[in-house]
Amino acid sequence: MAGADAPQASTLRGILLMVGAVGMFVLMDTVAKYLARWYPVPLIVWARYASNLAILLAFLAARGELRLLRTARPGL
Repeated sequence: MAGADAPQASTLRGILLMVGAVGMFVLMDTVAKYLARWYPVPLIVWARYASNLAILLAFLAARGELRLLRTARPGL
């Protein structure tokens, strides 16, 4: 009955990913509001997106999938 457990495992995984994502949004918002006391907001926004880009590039490089960043139609 491994097939019957697959939908439950998929549902549980989806729930955990959603809870994790919402938790990350809360954490990022809290950190940004805390840092806004001392740093200008554009710097905080830049650092947030630059760090996200660095994490994405590291993740894709580790999996050997940097080719996914190349577009087939650069004119668009």
